[in-house]
Amino acid sequence: MRLEHYIADLLFRHDCVVVPGFGGFVARRIPAGFDPVTQVFRPAHKSLGFNPQLLVADGLLVDYVSRVNRLSYELAAARVDLEVRRWKDTLNSGSSIALAPLGRLYSESGRWVFMPQLGENFERSSFGLGWFHSTPAEAPRLSEMNWSAAPVASRPKVVRPAFAKPDFAKISKPLSIPVWGQRAALWVPLLGLGLAWSAQQPAVQSLLEGSSAFRTSAKPVLEELKAGFDWPVLRSPKAEESVPTSDVEDVPKPGQASSSVEGTVEVPRYGPEPNPLKPTPSEEIKNENQGGYVIVIGAFQDPDNAEKLVQSMEMKGLKAAILPLKARLHRVVLVGFSDRTDAEKSLVEVRAQIEQSAWILAPTPGQGC
Repeated sequence: MRLEHYIADLLFRHDCVVVPGFGGFVARRIPAGFDPVTQVFRPAHKSLGFNPQLLVADGLLVDYVSRVNRLSYELAAARVDLEVRRWKDTLNSGSSIALAPLGRLYSESGRWVFMPQLGENFERSSFGLGWFHSTPAEAPRLSEMNWSAAPVASRPKVVRPAFAKPDFAKISKPLSIPVWGQRAALWVPLLGLGLAWSAQQPAVQSLLEGSSAFRTSAKPVLEELKAGFDWPVLRSPKAEESVPTSDVEDVPKPGQASSSVEGTVEVPRYGPEPNPLKPTPSEEIKNENQGGYVIVIGAFQDPDNAEKLVQSMEMKGLKAAILPLKARLHRVVLVGFSDRTDAEKSLVEVRAQIEQSAWILAPTPGQGC
C-alpha cells in the first residue's frame, strides 16, 4: 500500500495531513517569486515540512483511504497502521524512506529528518507549473556594434500612374427627340383613354336604363307610403259598453273633430294598449300576509332556482313568494301567518318536512329568529 500517494492527494485540498502514530505533513503557502542569485522563477506553491510531534489522528487520512478503496473504516485504519509500522522499522534500522512525490525521510542522531522533493507543486491555483532557470541576456554596447556590416535598405521607388487627358471633342452630344415624337408621346395615352371609354358605353347605358326602370316601378309604392293609412281608434271595455250600437257607426275618423261621447276614453292615436301595473313582490306579500311574519326557506343568487322552489311549494298547497333582491340573494318565503305565534307553530313542521335551516322573518328588523 503506497500511503504517500493518498497523502499527496490530500495536500492539494488541505494544509495538514496527520498520519496516525507517525507524524504530520504540514504545507505552507508561498507566493510566486524570482531569486536573482540563482536566476530561478518559482510559481505560487506550498512549502512542505514534517512534524513528528503530531501524533493524534484526526481521521482525515483513514476516511480518505476507506472511500477510495471502498473499505470499512476499521479495515482502512488497520492497513494504515500496518504501513506506519513498516515505515518505523525502516527508519529505526538506519535506512531512509523515499516517499514520492513528497520527499525523503531518514534518521539522523535519533531524529527523523524530512527532505522535500523539489519541483512538486501542491497549490491548486498553479497546478502544473514548475520551477525554471533563466539565463541572463547581455545587451551589446553601441560602441562595439559594427554598423558598416549592417545592410542598408534602399528606398523603394514610387511609381505614379499615368492618366490620359480626356478628348472632349469625341464626347457625343445628348440624344435629341424631334417635335413630332414629343407630340406623339402626349397623344397616345389620350387616345387609349378614349378607346376605353367608348368600349364601356354599352355597360353604362344599360346601368342607367336599369336605374330609371327601378324608379318607375318604385313610384307607386312611394305614393302609397306618402298617402298613409287610417289608424284604428282604441277604446276601453267600459267605453264600448256605454256607447250605443247606433252611435258606434258615427265615430269620427282620425284627424276629424270628435263629438263628446259619454264614457269614452281618449287613447293615443298609435301604440299598444297600456297594461295595468303589476304589484311589486313586496305588495303581493303584504296583500297575502296581513300579519307581516314570513318563514324563509331558501335564498338563491339565480332567480330561476327561486322560481322553481316557489312552484314546488305551490304544488304542495303552500303559499310561497320571493322577496325583493337583497345582498344579491332572492329569498323564498312562506306567507299566510296571522301573527308570530302562528308562524312559530308552522316553523316546527317546516323544519321537519321542508328545510331544517328555515327561520322567521319579522316585519321590522330585530324581531326575527
